Amino acid sequence: MPQSSTWLGLACLSLLAPWGVSLLLTGLGRGRNAAHTLLSCWLAFSLAALAFWAVGCKWAGLPWAASHGITIHDKFWNLIGAAPLLGAGMNQPGWLGANAGWWVLAGMIGAGWAAMLALGAAAERWRLASLTCGSLLIGGLIFPLGFHWLWAGGWLAGLGQLNQWGHGTLDASGALAVQATGAVCALALAWRLGPRRNKYNRQGQPQALPGHNTVFILAGAALAGVGMLGWNAFTALAIWHVPAALVPRIAVNTWLGGAAAWLTALGLSARVFGRPDASIAANAWMAGLAAVSAGAPWLHPAAALIIGVAAGALAFYAIQALELHARVDDPSGVIAAQGLGGIWGALALGVAARLSPGWFPGGLINGLGLPLHGGHGQLAAQWLGVASWLGALLPLAYGCFWLLGRFIPPRVSPEAEAQGLDLHELGGSAYPEAAGFGED
Repeated sequence: MPQSSTWLGLACLSLLAPWGVSLLLTGLGRGRNAAHTLLSCWLAFSLAALAFWAVGCKWAGLPWAASHGITIHDKFWNLIGAAPLLGAGMNQPGWLGANAGWWVLAGMIGAGWAAMLALGAAAERWRLASLTCGSLLIGGLIFPLGFHWLWAGGWLAGLGQLNQWGHGTLDASGALAVQATGAVCALALAWRLGPRRNKYNRQGQPQALPGHNTVFILAGAALAGVGMLGWNAFTALAIWHVPAALVPRIAVNTWLGGAAAWLTALGLSARVFGRPDASIAANAWMAGLAAVSAGAPWLHPAAALIIGVAAGALAFYAIQALELHARVDDPSGVIAAQGLGGIWGALALGVAARLSPGWFPGGLINGLGLPLHGGHGQLAAQWLGVASWLGALLPLAYGCFWLLGRFIPPRVSPEAEAQGLDLHELGGSAYPEAAGFGED
């Protein structure tokens, strides 16, 4: 099969991941907001993808395109892209080369996915008008910066040449670029919006507001897992140019990470709560998928298994800690699952490279035959990548949402929240024949 047909098939398969996430987020919410959540997911995805194509491509750029940066001690730090607007000329070899369209497509899918994840923490209280503008900001500004730094020859990708730190910050399929970007936007929104009504009692203790549909939760997680197979393979081939022979390893590592995290969380919930918790286990599955996506083409399967186990345990405890101690109301668990899972995966890649190059048998970077091992340098590059997301993109996201809130009220009224956003903003319920979806 020609290369272009293979890449297109993988790109189409990868769309199952955000589709699964939308079902997962809908199931984790309450019934009176179900239609609003599902519609909002795809509104956020569509708007962010269009914003990336229209504006974000300019800032994202590509490795062989022009860029802006600063020079310090004769070293050029590539900070932001300088490509044309509206994806103009993506097929002109003089500008972006023959494969530029695949980079743009990956950016559109990643931007939409990140915006959808951001919605997860703001669900059940984020107004559609504010959501529309917020998604445009994510796709047009916040996501493209991270895309450029990691995937388009930016300063994080260039740390290997600038400071001899391994091969620079590595992120094969978006553990940082997509998952962590969506999570930092989600955290910024959760801080800006505050918790849902009745989430905390007068003593400050969190109250259970369980999801309304476990079938949606589990089906969405399963679809996302299938989509991640396509996404991890598509990004590895189209962006990192890994040999096609590594695709089976990508598939094996993806499923190993997700399954290990899923089983770990099921076991922990059964031990702590006395019975397995399906929603936490589904979020842990997503955490495992996010974690292993950082190094799916290069990791030894045993390393992917260990990373998945740790991601499942991290998600299980972090979901509870954020709610109980940090007072962050995240109905979807996106911050603890995909966010911390992606961060852990990026760090774990550096740890494994430091401990033993043997974890990466035959791994190639950019198809150039460079073995993935960088000792202390690779670990430092991974740490700096994570620090950049927390120290740069998180404040940027918070500032963007704060500024947006000065013009458009971000949160629905208390009456609308009590009634349910299906009726208030859409004029009808997702379950018109059902009763009991009013105030708690």
